[in-house]
This record gives sequence, structure tokens and C-alpha cells, in this order.
Amino acid sequence: MGHVVAADAILQCSFWREVQTIAELPHDADTWSAFVNSACSDLWPLDDEALERAAVMAHEAYVNGCKSSAAKHHESVLPWDEGLPDVYKRSNIHQAAYVSVILEAAGFTLLKLEHGQTPSDEEAKPAGYDEKVEEMARMEHGRYCAERVADGWRLGPDNDPVKKTNPTLVPWEELSEAMRNFDRQAVEQWPGLLSDAGLKIVPKDVGS
Repeated sequence: MGHVVAADAILQCSFWREVQTIAELPHDADTWSAFVNSACSDLWPLDDEALERAAVMAHEAYVNGCKSSAAKHHESVLPWDEGLPDVYKRSNIHQAAYVSVILEAAGFTLLKLEHGQTPSDEEAKPAGYDEKVEEMARMEHGRYCAERVADGWRLGPDNDPVKKTNPTLVPWEELSEAMRNFDRQAVEQWPGLLSDAGLKIVPKDVGS
């Protein structure tokens, strides 16, 4: 607790609050854990090729979700191999890699599918997955907060990509139900997305 009190004291000082390399993380254990484990590519259990496939599928899901929004013309929705800036590729790789960390914490692991295997969405979902969605959604929100803060974003009233402010950089308990549903829906899509990338989620005792 002493370190937290000391950090709060620093952030109350107007001088330190203006220093761009100092940021306040949400007071949330999942965000702190994700921030500490930010070099999560080292925690990815499979090879780099599988990681990139998972990242590409995550990006395609994001692009599809943006088709009816104002973000559909943003450079972040460019195709992976057709001009997508490296900063967004790294973000997708970070997201895909940390999925394995979240799955591990929830009692699952990843295996490569045999060539030609194409399980249905229902077959791709392991037993007990639905019961863990809420827990994993909390962790995914923590990962998102940690990634945004590390990239220079700060808590603010509006989602402003120029000022890099976002109102959702708060602990899960302070997040609106609509935004919680956004994280829940993302987690619910993981079995199908990973299956499309040639990967399968299984309980850890099956993968060992």
C-alpha cells in the first residue's frame, strides 16, 4: 500500500501530472497485471506463425465490426497486407498474444488444429468456457487499458485519437454495462476466431 500512496502523492503534484512519460493506471488488478506482462509475446505458447495468424483474424474481426461506424475510413481498418501501419499490426499481435495469457488464467490452453480440421463454432468452444466469459472479459478490459496507457492514451471525457483520451480507461467496476458487453462479446468470439486461425482452445488438463 505504501507504493500506492506514494504514487498518488506524485500524481497530485501539478508538475508531475504534466510529465508525458508518467501516467496513472486504473486502480485495477487486471490492468496492473497486463501492464507488467506487456512483453506477452514471450508468453505465447505456440510459434510466431500461429501468433500472426491469430492477430490477422483479430484484425479482420475488428474491420468487420467497423463497417457501419465512423471508424470505417480510419487507417486502422486497412487490410493487413495492404498498407496497415505497423503500429496497428503490433497492437493486434499484442491483443492476440495476451489472449493466451487470459485463457491460461481461466484454465484453458491453445493447441494447433490438424491440417484440414474445421470445427464448428460450437465444437471450437471447450466445456466450461461460457462460465468463464465474465472473468476473461474483465482481464481483456485490463489488457486494453494497459495497452492504451502504454501507447500514451489517458483518461478523458471523450474518445479523441488526436489528444489520445478515452473515457473507458477505468476499472471494470466503473465501466458502463454497454462497454462491459463489448468485452464479453469479444471473448465469446475467441473460439471461432482462433479456430479460423488454425488453433483450438482446450482445458489445460487436455493440453498437457
